[in-house]
Amino acid sequence: ALALVATVFGFIAFLEKRESQRNLLEAHQRLAQVYDQSAEAAYTTHDVARETVFLAHAHLLDSASVSASVVQDLAGRTAGALWCVKVKTPAHTLVVSHDDKRVFIGTGDGSITELDTTTGKELRQFDTHRNSVLSVAVSPDGNSLAAGNSDGYVQVWNISTGQVIKEWAAHKRFVSCVQFGLDGRTLYSTSDDHTAIAWNVADGTVKYRLLGHTDGVGYIAISPDGRLLATASDDHTAKLWRADNGTLVKTLIGHQEDVARVVFTP
Repeated sequence: ALALVATVFGFIAFLEKRESQRNLLEAHQRLAQVYDQSAEAAYTTHDVARETVFLAHAHLLDSASVSASVVQDLAGRTAGALWCVKVKTPAHTLVVSHDDKRVFIGTGDGSITELDTTTGKELRQFDTHRNSVLSVAVSPDGNSLAAGNSDGYVQVWNISTGQVIKEWAAHKRFVSCVQFGLDGRTLYSTSDDHTAIAWNVADGTVKYRLLGHTDGVGYIAISPDGRLLATASDDHTAKLWRADNGTLVKTLIGHQEDVARVVFTP
């Protein structure tokens, strides 16, 4: 009898584990729909107001605690998020540091808020003294923070000191995306002015320009080996470029609407 009871309880535990694993898988799928890449999206388009920023890394979710109700709510609410925090103005962009310890949020008032990813506690603010911050990026070594602004300016900050290292007028229209190169010495920016540009971080000079899109360029991605770049544009195309000199490799066509984002597989 005891053996039968143990077997029954073991079977129940097995079923619960399998259900938990299925819930976790579904949670990952929902997160993929709601968040851009590594939880970069600062808000959903459903129930949560733009002023509310929440973080929910799929790999931080405990599979034993992912209930069906949490999975159902992940697509449109903050249920199941690690934390939720209210910011003063709409959040336009969010990036998590490479060590997963800090998150930087760019907002409509031109500031960047640094939060602790474990608690959501505000650590400090960076004031760009410019217009809305539309994109932020952390350098590979974790020492620098870049910001792209709606007035076309790009800024690079020393994270430790909170001081601006360099600031320059990068584009004629708003900066939609900033990304550091793998070596941290190059910064890429894209803009509604139809261009993407590679910059020397040290002095803010142009290394090369990526020309050829006929509408705004919204995003740029770097291949894992650092040899290729990919850009996404409102002209319904994506383009591949050589990262060493900016030479166009290929134009990817087929979409009927704007291409919002591109990503390389590992």
